[in-house]
Amino acid sequence: MRTAEPSTAGSARAPAWRAPAVVAGAVLAVGVFVAVTLSLTHGGEGALGVPAALLRFVRYGGSLMAVGGFVFLAAVRPSSSPAQGLDRRLALVAAAAAAAASLALVPVQAALVSGRLTGAVDWSVVTAVLSAGFGQSVGVGVTGLALLALAVALTPAVASTPTSARAPSAAGVGLGAAGCLLTLGAFLLTGHTAVSQPQAVTLTANLTHTAAGAVWLGGLVLLPLALSERRRADDLLGAGRLVGRFSTAATVAVLAAGAGGLALAWVEVRSLAALATPYGSVLLVKIALVAAVAALGGYNNRRLVPAIRRGDLAQWDRLTRIMRWEAAGLVAVLAVTAVLVDIVPARVDAGVDAQVVRVAPLGAGRTATVIIEPARPGTNEVHVYVDGGGIDEELTDVALGFVPPGEEEAAQDVTPSQVGPGHWLHLGSEFTTSGDWRLELIADADDPEAAAALTIPITAVDEWDHQ
Repeated sequence: MRTAEPSTAGSARAPAWRAPAVVAGAVLAVGVFVAVTLSLTHGGEGALGVPAALLRFVRYGGSLMAVGGFVFLAAVRPSSSPAQGLDRRLALVAAAAAAAASLALVPVQAALVSGRLTGAVDWSVVTAVLSAGFGQSVGVGVTGLALLALAVALTPAVASTPTSARAPSAAGVGLGAAGCLLTLGAFLLTGHTAVSQPQAVTLTANLTHTAAGAVWLGGLVLLPLALSERRRADDLLGAGRLVGRFSTAATVAVLAAGAGGLALAWVEVRSLAALATPYGSVLLVKIALVAAVAALGGYNNRRLVPAIRRGDLAQWDRLTRIMRWEAAGLVAVLAVTAVLVDIVPARVDAGVDAQVVRVAPLGAGRTATVIIEPARPGTNEVHVYVDGGGIDEELTDVALGFVPPGEEEAAQDVTPSQVGPGHWLHLGSEFTTSGDWRLELIADADDPEAAAALTIPITAVDEWDHQ
């Protein structure tokens, strides 16, 4: 039986949380630097671009850390592993930070949508943001994070001996699974994913990409803590088994994240030439970072993990250092993603997809640019951009009327969602047949001049292929 040695002032150990806190601070600093730099050089949100990018970074990182942390605690780390609860506290802090960032993004989004800082405290604008896809995403995400926090809290504290270990309860696992689905599913309700076609591919790829990234990130952050505790307990055999379990999960996660990422890249780029756009250049930065992190993980998996399993204890410190670099790389990837969602997709910017663009004056010095994509019968994205004349609270009645070929009156009237400063978006299937449709745009119901009638040629797929 091991007895504790008396402590002295000269030999007192640093608190267990100090080293992880220093590492976490350094990793977060990397993410903040990347988010700020790319927001300033490639973002399109003006003065609010940097705080918006930082809040999205915290939301993404905290959400993925909370999901990955729960998966690690419930499925990767054995319940008999000795620990001091630092891993659980870290998962709870991540969930709380993500929830706080999500809520803080609401007034920021209101300011962005209205084009004025006072929009952040204008209840009518805030209400509009909450009722749109962005607000729904925040609501679903915060709910999921709350369930995850409860599930992590219900996860039994790991025991000091195998005989006193308790497996996670069914209720905790159920809450955690629901929390994971809601937290990750929230990202499907807003941004490029909500409107990019084909939807089945986009939604599946995004969910796969984020889920795999969460498992990868959560393990990279929490595994070193678990290994440190195992080494303190002189349980090197158990530490080796733990590394092996995470190595298997990480391999699957890397492959899934790569497959999902490639599918999303195809959806948003569609052409090598489109990589020359701002979206394409930032995407290339993200791909380079992911490749570097994957290479580090491959080195760990192929060289260090087998060596540790063979009893080469000299590789422990090297494995821990490389895992910290991996975590820093993934955090940088999240920071790049926080900026990427604000940039016009490469396929749109480069005109890769079939689309119709119309420009019309709206009075009061304003100009409307309308983009219909792919301008074919069926589901289309209708983007309305209004420039000039001061984009302010007066433009609250934007509406679209769809007049079929040969008809005089609109078959349907819709109200698009405002998704950014001077930017409205509608995703729908009003264009049912090919031919020359008339799109009636009303920017202000009280101003007759703030309206335009645009001819929109809708071309069937076989007709387009023969042009």
